[in-house]
Amino acid sequence: MNQWRRFWGGLNTPRKVALFGVSVGVMATLVLLVLWGGRPSYKVLYSQLGREDAAAIVERLRAKRVPYRLQDEGSTILVPDENIYELRLELATEGLPQGGGVGFEIFDRNNFGATEFVQRVNLQRALQGELARTIRQFPQVVQARVHLSMPEESLFVREEKTPKATVVLHLKPGAALQPSQLQGIAHLVASSVQGMEPKDVHIVDTLGKVLYSMADQESWQGVTDSLLDLQGELERRLERKIQGLLEPLVGADHVLARVNVDLDPDRVEQTEERYDPDQVAVRSEQRVSETSSGPAAVVGGIPGVLSNTTEQGGTQATGGQSGYQRQNEIINYELSRLTRRTTSPMGRIRRLTVAVLVDGVRKKVVGQDGKETWQVVPRPASELRQYEEIVKQAVGLDPRRGDQLRVASIPFERMREPAADQAPPAWLERLLQWGSGPLARYGMISLIASLFILLVVRPFVKGFLSALQPSPQPMELPKTVQELEAEPEEARPDGVSLPSQQLVQLAETDPERFALALRAWMRREQ
Repeated sequence: MNQWRRFWGGLNTPRKVALFGVSVGVMATLVLLVLWGGRPSYKVLYSQLGREDAAAIVERLRAKRVPYRLQDEGSTILVPDENIYELRLELATEGLPQGGGVGFEIFDRNNFGATEFVQRVNLQRALQGELARTIRQFPQVVQARVHLSMPEESLFVREEKTPKATVVLHLKPGAALQPSQLQGIAHLVASSVQGMEPKDVHIVDTLGKVLYSMADQESWQGVTDSLLDLQGELERRLERKIQGLLEPLVGADHVLARVNVDLDPDRVEQTEERYDPDQVAVRSEQRVSETSSGPAAVVGGIPGVLSNTTEQGGTQATGGQSGYQRQNEIINYELSRLTRRTTSPMGRIRRLTVAVLVDGVRKKVVGQDGKETWQVVPRPASELRQYEEIVKQAVGLDPRRGDQLRVASIPFERMREPAADQAPPAWLERLLQWGSGPLARYGMISLIASLFILLVVRPFVKGFLSALQPSPQPMELPKTVQELEAEPEEARPDGVSLPSQQLVQLAETDPERFALALRAWMRREQ
């Protein structure tokens, strides 16, 4: 402590402030390193959670005393990365996350006092929850809700009402569902509810836009939109087919195809009946034939009851010769008839117009000065005719329909596009991934601590220990100024006075002895 007091007393104010600042910096750095090294690394446990699921998961994490963080307004939960997979398995066994709403697990709790109305409502809630969970599996969907309208069953057919459904979707920013996906959702909901048809399902988004409705599909606007979508799909398909055929011949990015498809928006239904008089068939035939010949017996006598008795019977007389013959024939014929009903769907191709541009070829051209240069010249006409025949066969052009095709060779103008941002190399990605791990963090902490000890702590301790060591006392006091002046001038170096020479050498070689000598001179002078 005495040495420390002497050391502290021998320091001036700037050195005291510097020593205090260095000590505080050392302590703060050590504390920060300990806190940074002991802080866990957080990773996403679940993201895009609903409020109900997020609240349930946070409650379970608090019960398990697991540290967590919330992001994205509470929809994303982060936990330490060392137990993230274990937590997911434990929460899955508890049925979390449920995906919003309730499903058929609502029937896991037996309630013997539940009425029929309550059971029916629970069934509707379970169906809505299960359908919402299934629809949420689409990659474009963030949240989904299903509303079912299920009327009560009736014994009378006239009073039966069909169930209906409405699906509300919250899509990701910039995402969109294809018409086929919307139809799939409608069929999924309709197939899950007894008595429901896809036309009874309506799909909207959270912005109020109708994404799917059978009534809109059958309306004029819906038909027009469907026709335009079909036209665009056909055009893109034919363009890809043409470019796929010609690019192996002329090279990639050296061919450009554009197709215009003219579709018929009318839906035609035609019924046709044809009669062929040359071909007949027997429909029905009826023949009646009667023949009678010889005398006919004539019954006579008194009419009445007496004629029928045995005593007074009637008399029978015979007549002369007679004959009878009758013949009747009826034949009905049916003409050959052909009935044909033809329905032409909407969207028949009425006309195709195809335009194909092919880049030129590079050839050496000799100029007037005799120098050879490379130039792009159009392709020969024979080659273009071959390409034209290939395209005709590929897209199925029909001259009777008025289809047209034009293939031209025009040198493309090469424009220099700005270089796109290149993805970082794989080794850099691996390095960044390794640097975010705990091993790299602990290694960085060790490196910083080592450098801090070598560059800051070690010089400071070394200087402090050297300052605490006592300075060696001189064996004899140096000569005073009067003694040095009394010496002969032969011993003095040329051009330098003896006192100044001694003082300069002593100050340069041993500053501490110079200080002690200066104090001794001052005491002796006193």
